[in-house]
Amino acid sequence: MQLFIFIQFFMSVVFFMAALGKLVKPITFSETMRQLGINRLWAKSGVLIIAFLEIIACALLIIPSTLLFGQILSLILICSYVWASWKARGRLVKCNWFGGLVIEQFGVVMTLRNLIFLIMCIYMIVMPDTSVVGIYSLVDISQIIFSSIGLIIIYSLVVMVTQYIKLYPGEQQ
Repeated sequence: MQLFIFIQFFMSVVFFMAALGKLVKPITFSETMRQLGINRLWAKSGVLIIAFLEIIACALLIIPSTLLFGQILSLILICSYVWASWKARGRLVKCNWFGGLVIEQFGVVMTLRNLIFLIMCIYMIVMPDTSVVGIYSLVDISQIIFSSIGLIIIYSLVVMVTQYIKLYPGEQQ
């Protein structure tokens, strides 16, 4: 399995889960946008716009003929997340990127995550795609999708355990 295909489907799953989280609990992401200084009207409509763009990016990354458009949209979305991290620096702003599935503050971990996603997007654009998705079986694609979901769940669990340790430092023994 090529790294390119894994990143392509991983980013597609990330955008799908992020959009799903925003659509299930739009008020949490709207509050994040408000904390970043976006007015109430734009924050409410921004949730739907960003979720819609994430779903479009998810679909464009899967379809081989629209892959370049998906890569560009992914890069734009990730750059907007980097901008949000920059805008939130020095303030206690909750990031509800997955719609409240994981409640985390903008900070070093978030910046590192966004940097990794940015590198993945740049890699997809810069590296030539020599593979064709059609040559991979449904089992291979399913493994990538479930591995991606697993990585997101592991990330979420690590964030939750870290938050628990910070909240209850004496109870780990």
